Amino acid sequence: MRLAIIFASLSLLGASRIVGAEAIDSKQKIQFVGRFSNMSFTEEHQYGDRVDLWRTGENIFGHFLHSEGLAGDTPVGEIADVHYNSRSGALSFEAKLTTGEHYCKLHRGVPSQDLFKFKGTLKADSLEGELIHIEVLDDNHVISKENVLLKRPKVKEASNDPSETYGEWQKKSKVILGFRGPKW
Repeated sequence: MRLAIIFASLSLLGASRIVGAEAIDSKQKIQFVGRFSNMSFTEEHQYGDRVDLWRTGENIFGHFLHSEGLAGDTPVGEIADVHYNSRSGALSFEAKLTTGEHYCKLHRGVPSQDLFKFKGTLKADSLEGELIHIEVLDDNHVISKENVLLKRPKVKEASNDPSETYGEWQKKSKVILGFRGPKW
């Protein structure tokens, strides 16, 4: 029921470009839209992507996580340049991450500058579309371009305290990004 209310609220937005997160009032209440993932795990490793989305007013914001190795401390970035059309569910965003060290003719063991670009469709139970992974330090070399299906977990999701504000979310996000976020 809560999800239906969230999506009904989003549908009032129509087609629009979502204002950048810097324009959101820190006192605004936020709502958890959902977690969408295709992560797979072995005993020691994890692989895949995850998107955690929140909203306030007409703004969608959140985190993008990408993993392709040892489990734990998954690289995370804040989503940016978000575009959402509530009528069609069309959603696009990008996220900066650092997934490891970068080596090329110019760079030797510096933090990677990974840019992920997503363009697809947000549905009640999934996020589906094209995900492009670019290495910025290597002349914007496209590392991968793939179609992804990120599903909402079947187990009940932990959601934020309904009294949480965008400012409180920002504080928590800053801690996460300080440790696991992009180094660029």
